[in-house]
Amino acid sequence: MKLYIIKREEWLKKGLTGRVNKVLKHSFYVIHHTATSQKEYNGDINYLDRMHRERGFLLIGYHFIIGVDGKIFEGRKIGEEGAHTKRFNHSLGIALIGNFEEENIEIKQIESLLNLMNFLDNHFLIKKFTFHFILNENTLCGRKIYEKIIKNKNKKFFNFPEDLFYNLLWVQPPK
Repeated sequence: MKLYIIKREEWLKKGLTGRVNKVLKHSFYVIHHTATSQKEYNGDINYLDRMHRERGFLLIGYHFIIGVDGKIFEGRKIGEEGAHTKRFNHSLGIALIGNFEEENIEIKQIESLLNLMNFLDNHFLIKKFTFHFILNENTLCGRKIYEKIIKNKNKKFFNFPEDLFYNLLWVQPPK
């Protein structure tokens, strides 16, 4: 299956205002939600880029953003430092649009996330992943995604590698 990722050049309305630091190798990725309402998304993620720039970033902080409709957008390029998880911006950042403490995750988002994970494994040999709440005890960001795809193993969301659960990177145990 071919994965379609909407390139940054296709959606970005405002160009870069500086230089993004480079990373030699991303050894894992961090899964987030944007903590924004799904209603703000209308097939375009420039509103998210604008929010990140207002916080002082050069552009959107995530490498990949998954829309409510399952579309995957490229934010920062692979090889560029992220701006998504303090102390772990050398990793890739993946965000699903929504605030999953208040909204439900769309099945199209989960399907796209799993396809993206497969793509990162097959093309960049990046198997290890974690969730924002595991790296930062002051946030719940990513916990609902974790519960949907990891803790609910009986639903068999994963169909690649069978031991995907063991690729989960634990920095500290969740509370």
